Amino acid sequence: MFIINIMNIMIDIMMAISNWLWGWPLLILTVVVAVVLSIKYKFSSSAFLATR
Repeated sequence: MFIINIMNIMIDIMMAISNWLWGWPLLILTVVVAVVLSIKYKFSSSAFLATR
């Protein structure tokens, strides 16, 4: 029973971290990456396509 309790606690901790991470932090990271790439490629998708 002791091992099952430890595993349940570990699962609860991992779920709490996962739920937090997949919220605002991921949304902010996605927006920041989009802005940085837009600035890098000068707001033009054709600039990216022309290099390939």
